Amino acid sequence: MGRSSKVAYGKYGKSIVKKGHKKQTGGGLVAADLSRNKKGKVVQASRSILAKETQTHIASWAKATKQAKRALGLTGFVPVGGKSQTGQQLLAEVRRIYAAAKENVPE
Repeated sequence: MGRSSKVAYGKYGKSIVKKGHKKQTGGGLVAADLSRNKKGKVVQASRSILAKETQTHIASWAKATKQAKRALGLTGFVPVGGKSQTGQQLLAEVRRIYAAAKENVPE
């Protein structure tokens, strides 16, 4: 009878490593490299931190878009930018609001 593998593959590979049943994932991650996200799923810790940092920029742009649409009285789908005059106005307003929000953020 042969030895069992120390590498966890597949859909639940990271979870198996985090629980301690296997030593590492197919990509070489060990238990110390893994953490749980808000939903409880086991994810790569370093990637999770990067995603959180990136999300702050995306969230502030989305918030600026929402405010700009409200300010211009637009409803429904309007492409930000695009070929239409409305889309160009919306883009200009979003950029203005986003820039103002970035200036007011304490670092």
